[in-house]
Amino acid sequence: MKQFIKKCLTALGIYISKNQKYDALLEKILERKLDDSSNCVDVGSHKGEILDLFIKYAPNGKHIGFEPIPHLAKSLKKNYANSVIIKDCGLSNECGQKEFTHVKNAEAFSGFKERDYQNRQVDLETITVEISTLDQTLSDEKITQVALIKIDVEGAELEVLEGALNTMKADKPLVIFEHGKGAADFYSTSPSEVFDFFSKRCNMSISTLEEYLDNKDSLSKQDFENHFESGSEYYFIGH
Repeated sequence: MKQFIKKCLTALGIYISKNQKYDALLEKILERKLDDSSNCVDVGSHKGEILDLFIKYAPNGKHIGFEPIPHLAKSLKKNYANSVIIKDCGLSNECGQKEFTHVKNAEAFSGFKERDYQNRQVDLETITVEISTLDQTLSDEKITQVALIKIDVEGAELEVLEGALNTMKADKPLVIFEHGKGAADFYSTSPSEVFDFFSKRCNMSISTLEEYLDNKDSLSKQDFENHFESGSEYYFIGH
């Protein structure tokens, strides 16, 4: 019943939470911008919600998902065996191994570093995971012409982007990414650095999801920094 009510409210443009709003906006972007054969990347696949949307809107595309938490990766490999390439590793700006903080009772908050857990009582364990770069993995899998990348890595987004520089320059994919206080700042990453990565290294712009869909002007660096500092927005699209 809860899910039914949520779907009805979403259809009316009424959102219970900001995350629900972002989910709805993300799906609208996929619906508008993907075609049947678009190739997509999901960094931080968790339980596969975004992979389901890739399959829905680009059923003939070659999709790849990354998930470093072992039991989630195992489940994804089973559930998407015939439709998505699942990599049981994290993405960064280098290859090798790295310590990873697994939040056992709130797995969506897991990441390479501990972060602000918003007053939750968390059960943490440190595990060692394999890491790679997106450029290297796409080369290994012979995937080209990437149309869209979704990144939700609890603050490590700049590391992921740096490891995807060649792909970004060559393909100019849409990049839907989270960048918010309480996560990115634990990586000593500033919004200015993220903005400059897109604008100076990739010749791309950044917008909020809603403003992108409404064809409004992209954000200035100051706009982007203001959103980060105030928390007014924390999901964005590079384009």
